[in-house]
Amino acid sequence: MFERDSPVPLYHQVADYLRQQIQSNILKPGDRIPSDWEMVKEFKISRQTARQAIAELVAEGWVFRRSGKGTFVATPKISSQLSTMIGFSQKMAQQGFRVSTQLISAGVVPATTTVASSLKVAPGEKVIEIKRLRLVDEQPAVLQWSYLPFPRCAALLEVDLSMESLIKTLHQKCGIRLVRSRDTVQPVVAKGIEAKILGVKEGEPLLVVEGVLYTEGNEPIRYGKGLYRGDMFKLTVENYEVLGQRSSSEAT
Repeated sequence: MFERDSPVPLYHQVADYLRQQIQSNILKPGDRIPSDWEMVKEFKISRQTARQAIAELVAEGWVFRRSGKGTFVATPKISSQLSTMIGFSQKMAQQGFRVSTQLISAGVVPATTTVASSLKVAPGEKVIEIKRLRLVDEQPAVLQWSYLPFPRCAALLEVDLSMESLIKTLHQKCGIRLVRSRDTVQPVVAKGIEAKILGVKEGEPLLVVEGVLYTEGNEPIRYGKGLYRGDMFKLTVENYEVLGQRSSSEAT
């Protein structure tokens, strides 16, 4: 099963064997993988080798440890582009996931300092606030807030945004064409009501994505914030070569 004279470390061969078991669905999400002592007996390896193999799989996100119970196969994370230019439902549908939306609230509120700065309006000025919960395969996945100028985007309040795309509605109902976004991501932990809505325990990891969408005239038109479940998502960034120069991912 394993080539003990191979230049490839034995622990890596063991990890690769278990990884193939997961990829071929022999070991399914939620299944417990053999303990280090069980691997010692089954694979005729040292306990240190077994521990190194498990550590490699944990680091790569294939498995996770549960104190006092063992190590289990993790549910594969959903890849989502960081850019808020593409609607969430579209991104998920492209990967074959079923998406549904719960509209929590939609109305007019005074702009906070953060919202005002992002939309270039005065603090306290009226803005539209839309709060939605996005579900992937019926599981709570992302809690989203969107803020837009009022009354310019008032038509959004006349649409059922649990069924309609906000970005498409901006174009079709408000005549606004979006051309770029500026987005940031950082890790946070789940707290209070947000943890309850997302169906996770307080202290569980989340990814918060904040972004501003801009019109053709470089006008900020939507400030958005999304809390992504850390156990469900990994965020990707695409870079492109521009005018013969290397992209940022290639630069040294």
